[in-house]
Amino acid sequence: MARWRVEGDHLVGRMTLPLAVGTVGGVFKVHPVVQVTRKIARIETTADLARLTAAAGLAQNLGALRALAAEGIQSGHMRLHARNVAHEAGAEGDEVLEVATRIADLKQVNARAAAESLKALRAERAKAAAARPASPLGGGVVIDFSSRASMARKGTPRPKVPVMAEARAMSAAPPVPVLDSERPLSLSGGSMIRKLGQAKTEGNGPNPARTFTGKVFVTGATGHLGANLVRRLVEDGKEVRVLLLKGESTEAVDGLPVEKVYGDLTDIDSLERAMQGCKQAYHVAAIVSTVVATPELERKIFDTNVLGTQNLLRVALHLGYERVVVTGSYSAVGYDLDRPTSPGDETMPQYPFDEILPYARTKQAVELECLKAVVEGLDVVVCTSCAVLGPNDYVPSRMGRTLMDHAHGKLHAYLPGGFEFVSAKDIVDGHVRAMHRGRIGQKYVISTQFLSLDEIMDIFEEVTGRPRPKLKLPVGVMAGVAEVTSFFYNNFSPETPQRFTPAAVRILRQQRHADVSKARSELGYEPSSIRKALHEAYADFARRGLVPARPGTAAEAPAARKEKTAPKTEAVSAGENR
Repeated sequence: MARWRVEGDHLVGRMTLPLAVGTVGGVFKVHPVVQVTRKIARIETTADLARLTAAAGLAQNLGALRALAAEGIQSGHMRLHARNVAHEAGAEGDEVLEVATRIADLKQVNARAAAESLKALRAERAKAAAARPASPLGGGVVIDFSSRASMARKGTPRPKVPVMAEARAMSAAPPVPVLDSERPLSLSGGSMIRKLGQAKTEGNGPNPARTFTGKVFVTGATGHLGANLVRRLVEDGKEVRVLLLKGESTEAVDGLPVEKVYGDLTDIDSLERAMQGCKQAYHVAAIVSTVVATPELERKIFDTNVLGTQNLLRVALHLGYERVVVTGSYSAVGYDLDRPTSPGDETMPQYPFDEILPYARTKQAVELECLKAVVEGLDVVVCTSCAVLGPNDYVPSRMGRTLMDHAHGKLHAYLPGGFEFVSAKDIVDGHVRAMHRGRIGQKYVISTQFLSLDEIMDIFEEVTGRPRPKLKLPVGVMAGVAEVTSFFYNNFSPETPQRFTPAAVRILRQQRHADVSKARSELGYEPSSIRKALHEAYADFARRGLVPARPGTAAEAPAARKEKTAPKTEAVSAGENR
């Protein structure tokens, strides 16, 4: 029932127990000591008591493991029993071990021998104390700090410790890494220093899974990622409540067995009302934009993405949420400045002097808000998404519109380059795994594979039955075209969706890859297939009458076609999310 692993210099244990406990009736309401201990332990619900009970069980499990490893069940049994006998005889603090050792050595592990040994030990200590010089504090007072119980019994004033604040800090604060002062902090001489944010399982397999109960709160359920996430949660038997904005289309969740509530991320009061009664949250909602933003659009992106996230995390902390998984963007992940195409991971800081879009800046700020919430005691994990491909794309996304344009013969040109894609199935699986296996305060990059635009066109041909555009523009030419068309649309037709903005062209030119090894090792994540995701996307568009229906679009391609368009790189990641 208990699982143990080493994380750096720490031994970490997890235990999941099916417990049915009660906090009503009996001594819970009438015994004054129980009332005090409940306040100290912050037990307000049966779930709190169950977690505390499981924690005690985990501690006992560690004691049993220590007995097996250090003293043994058979050879050390008598000495372990001797400690219990010594304690029952009245031994306190370090007296227990001393008395237990004496009676075990004498092979007289019984109450009478323990009482005699304890009496002799105290006499020896009193004689030794009398021989020591008087305390410089005056009066020859010797204070025994061996245990708090002995302090109270001898009349020594108990120190005034802010117990509630201390208990709250201990329960909320994540473990702090301990550095070995004798270990060299230089990379020279073969010493390897662990990067901040890298995987910590060290080949021991995925993190143990946590079990959550209660209703799940989801934002962004009408978007591409959110619509797929809600369906997965429903399939998993979860009770789901989705936050909707009044006036927006609910097509993505219509007909699903979910509870719908209306509110606004920028209105913390409506958010608190909407989140009451839930225990976990997936915060997916965000405004995604690669256009040159006006000051008004910049403010809207900031208010929704940053302040909205801050509001949600504040409410989740106030309501005692067990965990919040926040959707991140690969645009907030840095890269190697000397080798931009080398795989980036969670340890890479963002270069602050890049030409960064407002959306990317807000997603960096979102991660900062998550870390601030962790410091305050909220359990938060960031799941970083790349460009999503797959079904249930109701908005639709930029890549979804591009696929529809190609199906209708409206895509007349494309350009070289490429970036990271993630199938809707994979990014949803990553979110669920982050909820159950992620480490508090960590982020995990989820991607399926890097694809060039030529490889994407291969799959588009296969899915739609149409040949790719004959015109393949050089990147420089396409960058100029994007600047001109973007200027026109921004100034004269701002509501028209733009396929290739200057920022999108710049992302394609970078050809950034990603490393998902942390998600693999800690979450047990395994990428699936972009080809299948595009088949499923087309089939879903056809079902909704947005593209011509074609047979077999939801299945894997024939073996011969697969070989032609097989991905040339293993799972790596980058791009716009949701």
